[in-house]
Amino acid sequence: MAKLKFGVIGCGWIGTGKHISTLSKHPNAELVALCDIVPA
Repeated sequence: MAKLKFGVIGCGWIGTGKHISTLSKHPNAELVALCDIVPA
């Protein structure tokens, strides 16, 4: 099965605490991009 590539817009609590942690548990998910209004 092909990987599900996803990106997250917003690196606050919901983006990192919920979306990334949930999707990273999926065996075919691959995080490919992050974006936030606040520079790192």
